[in-house]
Amino acid sequence: MKLEDKIRANKKIIDLIESLAERYRANLAPHKASGDSSKFTYDFRIEDNIFTISFDLVDYWWYIENGRGPGKMPPISAIEKWIEVKPIIPDSRNGKVPTTRQLACVIARSIGEKGVKGTHALDKTIQSSDDIIEELKSELVSSIREWVISELNSKNT
Repeated sequence: MKLEDKIRANKKIIDLIESLAERYRANLAPHKASGDSSKFTYDFRIEDNIFTISFDLVDYWWYIENGRGPGKMPPISAIEKWIEVKPIIPDSRNGKVPTTRQLACVIARSIGEKGVKGTHALDKTIQSSDDIIEELKSELVSSIREWVISELNSKNT
């Protein structure tokens, strides 16, 4: 059995990684403007003896995390997608409801003028997860130890 297969078979490790993902989702939850950013996948791999957990986040995650200063407007097409995902229901002005494109232009202009604050949800997750990370390290060491012993025993028989 390969080491990665041994680790993938360890339910405790999978549960701990899921706990990290849930903590990240919880840190995103108060930030309603983040659209579908709480819908992400994660995986882990072992390569060159390095254990890596990766989250496959939405392509605009950096702006959710760090915000955006005033200056240039964000792409209107990105705001249109966000409006569809969110979904945003605009107020009617003078009896007229703006189109998705018009609403996206207004939002993009506002972001360009004022900027937006970042959530720092990923950073908060990492900073508040020492307990999960320590337990994950312990489980990894235990799985690796079991794997090494199993491999040595199989070579000796």
